[in-house]
Amino acid sequence: SIFGEHDDRLTFEASKHVKVIETKTYAPFFDEIYREVVKYLMITGDAPKRAVMVFFNTSHEVKLFYDYLSSRVDPPYDITAISTLDEATSFKERQSRILRSGWRGSITLATAEYARGTDFICRDSFVQLYGGVHVILTYFPMRLSDWLHARLRTARQGLSGSVSMVLHS
Repeated sequence: SIFGEHDDRLTFEASKHVKVIETKTYAPFFDEIYREVVKYLMITGDAPKRAVMVFFNTSHEVKLFYDYLSSRVDPPYDITAISTLDEATSFKERQSRILRSGWRGSITLATAEYARGTDFICRDSFVQLYGGVHVILTYFPMRLSDWLHARLRTARQGLSGSVSMVLHS
């Protein structure tokens, strides 16, 4: 990669960072994703410390989870800090949302196409101080190259970051 080495600053251990939720409905799946978002966004205390990006397989899932997050009562995050990226996002909005995705407190919900080749960069030193951007994959990449690209949406250019997976069966 043109961005240099990543693995030394990327936190991921399959035994700790992969959860499979056995369900036929979205509710338990979304509940677990929500717990992951809050866990990595907040870390400790009552103010956001990191940024979180959640990648879904479809734009339908992005919309459903956006609605789920927006409807939470007394969430520990700013609802206006949630942004979405899918095939319907205009070029201008896409650029703006990608730039904001690495800032403290931001929650970016995106389709799988953004997990590959999109240049997300964290310029917030506070986010870096607390471990960098956290990426949550909600689907199992079918090719090794897709997995490598998805996990490298964080821990780029010598910066820290972490990855987890929440899957449903």
